[in-house]
Amino acid sequence: MFPLIKTLTNSIFPKYCDLCQRLQTDTADTPPGLCLPCRGKLARNHSPCKICAAPETGGANPICGRCQRELSNGQSYLDQTFARYLYKNGIAELIQGFKYNRRLYLADTFSKLLHDTIDAAGIEAQLTTATLIPVPLHTTRLRARGYNQTHEIAKVLQKTLAPRPTPHQSPRLLPNSIERTRATQAQAELPFTRRAANVKNAFATTTTFTGTHVVILDDVMTTGSTIKEIAKVLKQSGAAKVSALIVARA
Repeated sequence: MFPLIKTLTNSIFPKYCDLCQRLQTDTADTPPGLCLPCRGKLARNHSPCKICAAPETGGANPICGRCQRELSNGQSYLDQTFARYLYKNGIAELIQGFKYNRRLYLADTFSKLLHDTIDAAGIEAQLTTATLIPVPLHTTRLRARGYNQTHEIAKVLQKTLAPRPTPHQSPRLLPNSIERTRATQAQAELPFTRRAANVKNAFATTTTFTGTHVVILDDVMTTGSTIKEIAKVLKQSGAAKVSALIVARA
């Protein structure tokens, strides 16, 4: 377990790598809590599905079987997903520490990893006119945890994508434009076969998105049920395009 003293130290003056626990070298490209060698070892998501970023889809038509079925049935609301890293080894440890152990300094780290994803996909121009929405927590879970980890990442990411020549050229961050209408069981506690039903009709919009490009931000995507359910209500509220930007794909 990461020593308490290092967790406290990193919260104030982030110097130690959360993974190898070695003192970090100060460089402009070194995110807090993650040294450059450990960053280079993070597992990459190769040949992902272009809609849900499921790993190792590949082929002439890089769309996974599930997304193809949803397209055929007219039930596809998510247009594209970008997830450069896989939820395993080091990145899983970082996300769990961020989510459950209040290592909020890691929001800067995940923002940098998302910048890796944005640069690799060449989508920065798309984001300049997009609306950024972090996946919401239900109020009961938000009170228990004390923060929405995805919103913390979104705040850093939005700032680092600015400044632009004008305020209209940085993505809008609208964290309260989607809400959970009911408390759901944590997706991680459920088998894959029950996750879609768990979040069905669990979200609602608080504003309209007519003609906009909305980017849903989340830390982890596993089955994609939560993201796709949010994409559905966004499209029903007028969004022209819905993308997902994910720190790590399981």
